[in-house]
Amino acid sequence: MFAQWLMTLLWCSLATGAVYAQKNAYQHYYRGAMHYGEGHYKQAEAHFRQAHNAVPDNFYFAVALGVAMSRAGHHEAGRALLDRANRLLRPKDPEYTIKRAAWHFFVGISYLYAGKARYAIAHIKRAIAMEEHSGDERKLSVFHNTLGYALLLHQGQGAYVKAGLALHYHVYRQDLERAVEQFEKALRYNPHNTVALLNYRTIADTLGLPHTQWLAYADSLAQQRQLTPAFSAMPARIDQLLQLGRYEDVLFLVDISGSMVMEKVICLNQSRFSVMKEMALYLVERIPARTRLGLATIGGDCDKPPLKWMPVGSLSPKHLKDEIHYLYPDGTTPLLTMLVKSPELFATPDSVAKSIFLISDGENICRVGNLDICAWAAGLAGRNITIHVLTFLDASLHNTGAFAEYTCLADYTGGKVVYIDNYRCSVELFDFNLLETCQLAIPPLRRSNCYDPIVKDMWAIFPKERE
Repeated sequence: MFAQWLMTLLWCSLATGAVYAQKNAYQHYYRGAMHYGEGHYKQAEAHFRQAHNAVPDNFYFAVALGVAMSRAGHHEAGRALLDRANRLLRPKDPEYTIKRAAWHFFVGISYLYAGKARYAIAHIKRAIAMEEHSGDERKLSVFHNTLGYALLLHQGQGAYVKAGLALHYHVYRQDLERAVEQFEKALRYNPHNTVALLNYRTIADTLGLPHTQWLAYADSLAQQRQLTPAFSAMPARIDQLLQLGRYEDVLFLVDISGSMVMEKVICLNQSRFSVMKEMALYLVERIPARTRLGLATIGGDCDKPPLKWMPVGSLSPKHLKDEIHYLYPDGTTPLLTMLVKSPELFATPDSVAKSIFLISDGENICRVGNLDICAWAAGLAGRNITIHVLTFLDASLHNTGAFAEYTCLADYTGGKVVYIDNYRCSVELFDFNLLETCQLAIPPLRRSNCYDPIVKDMWAIFPKERE
């Protein structure tokens, strides 16, 4: 009996250690993503390495470390890790194509960091072809901007040295024209892509191309992508990001804690609570009428019954909107307590596609035994429940704990994490795959007279100015 008890105790200890290793890994990954975006590559690599070492089978952890190593100059080792990440992909994964497209893009990025643009081009083109099926316009914008950069930096003629000039590469008019086509495509997908716009302007100015018409077009596209006046503060792309219409059952799990009233969405000068209601009502309007709906609240305290606990299928869209409209704030954020209980509100079998749409502005404050939020999310894998998260917290190092929890909830269930940018009034995808931070700006172009007067339309790029 003692031996059996000892083995049970040892198993529980190991399981608990593995659980906390997962959450700790997500915290390191989050910190790494923040440091990488700020250009602190050594710190980013250190955090990504700890995340990868803790959970080596996580695709995004492996990719992030591989990219960071490549950015730090360890090109071969970085690509070796990217190859390992590729072997982690499984065709049965619902996000296989999306992850495969991301993998090709990051391999291309690693080659660009190594100064081997010719090897990057094929991978980036493959990423574009695969991503076109999902229609994610922000990703396609980044991909086309990167392809334009690679086409411009792909110099088959080699490097040149001339008296009075440092080592440089020659680019010709046709190189610039091919690149500017890609930058324009990037802007058509996302007119707010500031790096693509900078690249477009650089080449347009260099070639003397008229680009005022394009800038006017970009402004008109930005206006077209705004919502109707009823919800004018946020962009409509939240529909595309969350795709709640894909599910037969949808449970709205909303945070009604006191902080939702005390804190404001700065650009709107409205409380988070008011914006939460408006966001939920907006989404209910756009979910197909056939979808079964439910509502649960996160509030009170760890032992208090929730204010609303309404099973999926018990509410019509109109009834749900009425319930949301009359919600009032209550208590703190017992996030894990409510999450663990929430699957009981689904009455349909595991074969039915379900989603929990969590709207919150805080980090879990309650414990449920030794259960960790990441381990609980991993346990939902076989129940066909996807968790999407909308948070009012800023994506910054100050909110590491909360975003680590949100991300493992989404990552283990195939969901998304989006956050409201308090200053720009936009809904942004929080994506740990570093894609947005890998935007590349072309180096300055200088007119070259190396072959003058034989070749007129030729410019020079100086390698040191790329860094």
